[in-house]
Amino acid sequence: MSFSNSQAGGGIYAHGWNHSIEVSNNRVYSNGGTITGGIRFGQIEVPTSATDANGNPVPLNFINSAKVHNNSVTNNVSFGDEFNVDTNAAGGGVAFCTGSDFYDFNFNWVCGNLSTGNGGGVDHRGLSFNGRIRNNTIIFNQSFNQTLDTHGGGIVVEGEPNPGPCGGPPFDVGCSTGLSDGAGNVSIDSNLIIGNIAEGGSGGGIRLENVNGADVARNQNNSTGINPANGAPWAPWWQISITNNIIANNEASWEGGGISLFNAVNTTITGNAVVSNDATATAGVLFDTVGANQGATGTPPPVPPSTGGGTCGTAQCVANNPIVTSTFQPAGHATELNAPTLNLAFGPAVTCPFGLPACQNFSNPQIKNDIFWQNRSFHITVGSNPTPGLQNVITLMPQLSQVTTGACPTGANYWDIGINGDTGVAGGNPGGYRLNPTGSVVGTGGYAGNGTSPSTGSETVYCNG
Repeated sequence: MSFSNSQAGGGIYAHGWNHSIEVSNNRVYSNGGTITGGIRFGQIEVPTSATDANGNPVPLNFINSAKVHNNSVTNNVSFGDEFNVDTNAAGGGVAFCTGSDFYDFNFNWVCGNLSTGNGGGVDHRGLSFNGRIRNNTIIFNQSFNQTLDTHGGGIVVEGEPNPGPCGGPPFDVGCSTGLSDGAGNVSIDSNLIIGNIAEGGSGGGIRLENVNGADVARNQNNSTGINPANGAPWAPWWQISITNNIIANNEASWEGGGISLFNAVNTTITGNAVVSNDATATAGVLFDTVGANQGATGTPPPVPPSTGGGTCGTAQCVANNPIVTSTFQPAGHATELNAPTLNLAFGPAVTCPFGLPACQNFSNPQIKNDIFWQNRSFHITVGSNPTPGLQNVITLMPQLSQVTTGACPTGANYWDIGINGDTGVAGGNPGGYRLNPTGSVVGTGGYAGNGTSPSTGSETVYCNG
């Protein structure tokens, strides 16, 4: 069956209590919606999670055990509300919203979709138990908004902020800073994730954001233990597993062209090929653009005043000392320091998940048996106006000349894995935090040891144009 030209809730919309629904063998194309363009399960901005007698969350079961397979989801768009503030877009192609518990999304073709929020292709948004995203082809999707930083060109898994004011016209000032309920446990396995772009943010291929929050606050010191309800082994912090995927030729305008993590403190990245992704450092929050200070995360760095010491805090000062260049960012896999609200949720004697030290400070995934190879990092410079009144000249650096499609010109700057704030490919951030890949190939950086080694350089890849 074909679903096309809908301008309401997307092509297919299962609101709630559609238990065991099966959506298969359909063509869902050229649809639009304020929240999701193609296929949507559930609703955003729902009440917080239900809890059992011990105060631990239980499934909301708005939609239980949906099976979505063998569909073609193409050329759909989620466009948010008229100001892109109170109703955020959630997945250009497909969205599983809070309470879509135990869903299975597999063997689908997701191509050419656009979101003006997070998740150009697929968006797991809010708390849903044990979702599975597996064996899909997710290619050439895009997240972009001219006034907000948006993440996850291919896939985003994100917890939803606690209900609160999200601003309004004329500017978005961000949603409530309270702890998210998190995302629940999600498996992303054996997908082909190619050619996606997060044009206003991070995570061209995959973005994890606010995965953990209230789950940590409920169990401040223990990421694993015994379930008080039944005495069984238990992992009370939500966990994301990213396994056996090919993540290639994606692009992010901030960092993490392949994979990006923020507030995701219990993540495993195993058996993936993260190759030939790009990070261009062109996101507006990295330099002086109109409205950059209204971005949901990140602000331009302080600019020194034209005379004297201190920081630059006035419009005139910024005008006299414009930030005219961005800086290189990690291009293959990038992770960030935790938000202050999440840091405060940890107890004083926290036991991090095995192999994930310093979880209370930054998203430090277990990286095992992966390949990170030829992920390119760029930055931009902004020149003076060539003629008064005309657009400034913007140059992407380093300048490369691709003679044939897919060629990899010499002179590229490679940065395969890193932490936001690192001073270079070998690491070095103010907190002294460091990733710890094991049994992997990392093409650049000082990550030898634990079975990890740089590539021999003989592999052939297909580079973005």
